[in-house]
Amino acid sequence: MDTDQEKKELRLVMKQKKSELSAAERQRQSNRIFAKIEALPVFQDARVVMAYWALPDEVATQEFIEKYATHKTILLPVLYGETLQLKVFQGKDNMEAEARFGIPEPAGKIYTGQVDLVIIPGVAFDKNQRRLGRGKGFYDRFLEEISCFKIGVGFDFQLLETLPVASYDIPMDLVITG
Repeated sequence: MDTDQEKKELRLVMKQKKSELSAAERQRQSNRIFAKIEALPVFQDARVVMAYWALPDEVATQEFIEKYATHKTILLPVLYGETLQLKVFQGKDNMEAEARFGIPEPAGKIYTGQVDLVIIPGVAFDKNQRRLGRGKGFYDRFLEEISCFKIGVGFDFQLLETLPVASYDIPMDLVITG
């Protein structure tokens, strides 16, 4: 089986497992993940943090984003064609739904400054800090362009021994699960 087919099948397995996770367990693991992140010196020292506005099946970020938006510059990805750009989170009232996937994105200008830390979702991760995304390559293309500490976040069952990887897959510096 080729790498692309392995990835496709693994995405289906993870989608099923995520659908079986209760909302309470999803929130419990999300809270544990962000407590671990908050304890890290790399997070405490970071002034500019890129996160993501979570989809219902991802590690929940909304409380974390709102908690730190007044203490740090919190950036969220915005999709322009096939490219991720960054915008500063300025409250839920300044969010608008992105056309293709319906993910809320900040309104305002594109951020072009330094990023200290990125927190990235994944479909699965492995013990070598590799990440399997949803298959569009948005994050991998974005991560090629920046240099900062990368934390992948997922639920306990999303951490596997190994993943099928391709040369363009960008590894994380740290993976944290619930």
